[in-house]
Amino acid sequence: MNVLGIGLVMFQLQLGSASGIVTKPGGTEPLPGATVTLSPAVSSETILIPGAGVIPGADVPGQNPRVRTAITQDDGRFILSDIEPGDYRLEVQSARYGGAAYGQRKPNGPGAVLTIASGQRLSDLRLSIVPTGVIAGRITGPSGEPIVYAGVQALKYLYQDGKRILSVVQTTTTDDRGDYRLFWLTGGKYVVVAATRSSPANSTSPPPLKPGITTLDRLVLTTEISLISSAQLDGTNLVKRILEDGTVREESWLPTYYPGTTDRAGAATIEVSAGSTVPGVNITVGPSPVQKIRGRATGFATQATVALASAAPGGSGTGLVINNKGASTIDGSFEFAGILPGPYYLTARDRSGLVATPVAVLVGDRDVDGVTVTAVPGITVSARIVAEGATPGPIDPLTELAGMLRPELGTLPVTPQTSPRGAISPGSNVMVFPNVPPGEYQFSIAQGALRENLKRLHIKSVRLGQEDALATVHVTSNTTNVLLDVVLTTLTGSVEGVALGRAGDPAGNATVVLVPAAARNRLNLYQVVVTGNDGKFRFQEIPPGDYKLFAWDDIETGAWADAEFLRAYESRGVAVRISENSKEDARLNVIYNP
Repeated sequence: MNVLGIGLVMFQLQLGSASGIVTKPGGTEPLPGATVTLSPAVSSETILIPGAGVIPGADVPGQNPRVRTAITQDDGRFILSDIEPGDYRLEVQSARYGGAAYGQRKPNGPGAVLTIASGQRLSDLRLSIVPTGVIAGRITGPSGEPIVYAGVQALKYLYQDGKRILSVVQTTTTDDRGDYRLFWLTGGKYVVVAATRSSPANSTSPPPLKPGITTLDRLVLTTEISLISSAQLDGTNLVKRILEDGTVREESWLPTYYPGTTDRAGAATIEVSAGSTVPGVNITVGPSPVQKIRGRATGFATQATVALASAAPGGSGTGLVINNKGASTIDGSFEFAGILPGPYYLTARDRSGLVATPVAVLVGDRDVDGVTVTAVPGITVSARIVAEGATPGPIDPLTELAGMLRPELGTLPVTPQTSPRGAISPGSNVMVFPNVPPGEYQFSIAQGALRENLKRLHIKSVRLGQEDALATVHVTSNTTNVLLDVVLTTLTGSVEGVALGRAGDPAGNATVVLVPAAARNRLNLYQVVVTGNDGKFRFQEIPPGDYKLFAWDDIETGAWADAEFLRAYESRGVAVRISENSKEDARLNVIYNP
């Protein structure tokens, strides 16, 4: 046998395998026909950018040669072979029952990391799909008549960008009796909302979400409850009611939350336990008082398109563009009808690229008049990119980069009007963002699928002149051009260690989180893993910088990015400094809930 053949044999001997069984909800009966997937562990959280997909760090099935899949047999068993040494996550997906991850403590939580050594053969792995529940009820009108084709959604509070928001978990449509049934609901608390539809033609619901999946997992940024249709917001379904005092009040049929309010803050939560059915969640829908917003777009070279965006805290609609409307070509006037009380933003843009600084509007119990949205001179933001550690080759690692200036969280709504995108022209190292409104932004990048041995690029530093702009880029109205100096790097570090329980023994199934010490608004710097039975954890591809490590016995997914939540545990974190190519070690004491 030649040298190449011996090398291939030795390489084959280094490959490992993993086998086990998948069971149906309940944990005993085997589940055949389910797809089991073993994929390289991505310790960083999946961060979603509108229009840009997944932030670097997420492996796309079918594009990574290290991904292994298998279909469970009649006895529920599976075997995954030819596995290279490394860290992996093991997941199962069933067309009927939904999905689960190995070592997962809760439906929306991360699964444990499986470390497979050279030639190791893991066996007797068990994945059990969690039993799901049902919410059922009836949607009726003001006189008790059944509402046919009404849209009904189950919502759940989740963390996104460090804030608790309502995310869509399941959607359905009522039948001819007004009855609905929301199924595949994992245990927890839900909010139910219903809205009428004008006809069967627009009553199409999306396919049901599998258990444990939310709109956040569908690689889209959660925006708003899709039950709000344009007809409900442009005035075409408004009705006028004459009150006893002779005044005329405009009303519209708007989404109603259980037990019967159009105010999200007044919605009641419904507790669903594993395998249970909660009946009698009935909602009466009817016309509600609505208002108008009127104003004028000024200073634009051509007809401006004015966008109305919700700014309601705590809901999945923060930053939602609920309507776009062309201003009058004569005097720039605009009007939005059918608006519920609450906070909003107005933005505008014309075809020449002129934009307006968003204007905050608070709608109460009457119409809002006289709002002026004024064009500002377009500011060009350029990012001069330098990539450290990138290996020269036939493919320029910068050509497939996409960038975004994301409005600083809590200051502006995240919309296409307020979140400029940029790309690098071939042969250049400059990313250009034209017509950027004044404001505070965060510079971020997204990298395409890695090819030809390209390495993942991470942001090392962002500077605006002498100012450190890694956390925040300040774009002021007194300038026309802004130049950022951005350093990207492929040179990262790692940290590994063990999480210890109350008795000082290794704590399995603990959630370990790596948190940036300073720039905590940069969510792409957060990383999270679940320890194995040996309590060990490992984070890789960490951009250089100062961090803190925390370990929790039980924590709601994403809560670690909430500054208020983390403040209570700040003293329990372990500081670690990551340098280029460094390998750090840490021992953590697990934080237990009181």
